[in-house]
This record gives sequence, structure tokens and C-alpha cells, in this order.
Amino acid sequence: MNPNSKTLIIFSKFAQRAKKHFGLVKSLEMFSNPQYASDKLIQATLSDDEELINLSKIICSEILVDTPLIRSVELYIEELKTINNSIEFLNDNKYYLIKFTHHLHGIKVDGASYRESVEKLLSEIEAKKRSFCINLARAFYPIWRGAYRLQNDKEGEKEINQNKEKENLIRLWNRIDAEFFSDLESYSLNVYIQSMQQINVPEKDINIRSKIAKLLTVTLRNYQNNANENYRNAVKVAQFLFTSTELKEFYLVVSREYYQFFIGDIPKYLN
Repeated sequence: MNPNSKTLIIFSKFAQRAKKHFGLVKSLEMFSNPQYASDKLIQATLSDDEELINLSKIICSEILVDTPLIRSVELYIEELKTINNSIEFLNDNKYYLIKFTHHLHGIKVDGASYRESVEKLLSEIEAKKRSFCINLARAFYPIWRGAYRLQNDKEGEKEINQNKEKENLIRLWNRIDAEFFSDLESYSLNVYIQSMQQINVPEKDINIRSKIAKLLTVTLRNYQNNANENYRNAVKVAQFLFTSTELKEFYLVVSREYYQFFIGDIPKYLN
């Protein structure tokens, strides 16, 4: 992925803070290797450093990582603290949990795959610690499965909501010419159409541009922030209606054209 400047700043803070707890964090690996990123974010989650934990949560939403796995680690430690809050007990669990979760990254969420990961963990540790790790794995299993089940439920709900939004946009597009517009809305729309006529844009192209401008105008009614942010949000929401690359590019061109009329920056040749 190509991180933006905001993500890079957050990562820089994360890496600097993380270095105190578990050494150097490789920036390229964080952005290109999901398993490496998940391992480091799990270590951060288990660090007891609130600032580092908060930074890791932000990074989880910015890069490709195994979010349910990281969340299950957080939930497991919270549950452990209600059972035994001694530092030695928690540190032992954290140490082996870091080793164990490395083998859980990217596996199928089922008992057989989980058991294989447990076997990999046991092959790496001293015999005297195997009983401890088996108990850890048994206790962690329902929390691990539950985190993925919750993630799937959220993704399913998100998909349903997106489908509803698309259906609403299609209905709005089909009846957009019958929509009522306020005097202020009508002014921007009419001046935009007039501008197209003055530069001899074909009537067919004017009609489609007019529909897109009306669609954006109606969508803008749902936002209450500053004008720039409102417009960006409306453009982002309405673009779901245009699926092909060619149509999406045309839609974005019209969106940029109409923006100056929306904010009242009318071209001089219309004044």
C-alpha cells in the first residue's frame, strides 16, 4: 500500500515508542508484510503502554493486518486480569501468546487449523512449559473464534448497508429530474447549465451533467460540515452509482466542474 502523510506520522510515533519495548520496527515490512505488521501490533497491544496501544489501534485501521487476531489478544488479556492480575502470571501469558499468535496469522478459522498452530507452538518450547501453553491455547480458542465471528457479522452488515445505499442512489437517479430544489440550490444548478450552453456543450451532454449536479446537490443535504468536506463526502457517496471506469472518470470531471458553482465561484464570462 502507499501510506499517506498522516499514516506516516502516526507510524513514526509508533516506531519510536515501540523501540523502547521490543526494538526496531521495520517500516517497509509494516506496510508490505501483514504477518510482520500483525506480530508487531500484538506486541504493542501487550505492552501496557497506553500511548503505544492507542497508536496501534489507529494503525490497525490504516494498514492490512489481521484485526480479529489482534482484538482477540486484547480481549484475552482483559479476561485474564479478572482471574489473576499478578505481573508474573500476565507476563508468562503475554510471552507465549506472542509466540502462539504468530502461528495463527492467516489460518482458517476452524479447530483443525488451530490445533496445527498449537502443535507448532509446542514444538518450539521447553517440555516443562507445554502444559502451560496447552491450557493457554484452550482458554484462548473461544475468544479467538468469537473475534472472527464478530468481524464476519460486521462485514455482512456493512455489505447490506452498502447495497441499500446503492439501491437508494439508483432510485434517486431515476427520479432526479422530478426532485424539488430550493431557490439557492436552483441558482447554482441553473448557472451551471447556463455555462454549459454558453460554451456550446451538446444538449445530450448538458442533460447528463445536469443530472449529476442534481444528484450531488441532493446528496449534499445529508452533510453538515464545512463546504469542502461536505462536497468531498457527497462525491464519494454518489460515485457508487457509476461502475465502469469511463463513467466514473466522467462523473469525477463533472463533479469538479460543478464544485465552483456550488461554492459560488461563478466564471467571469457568466457575470
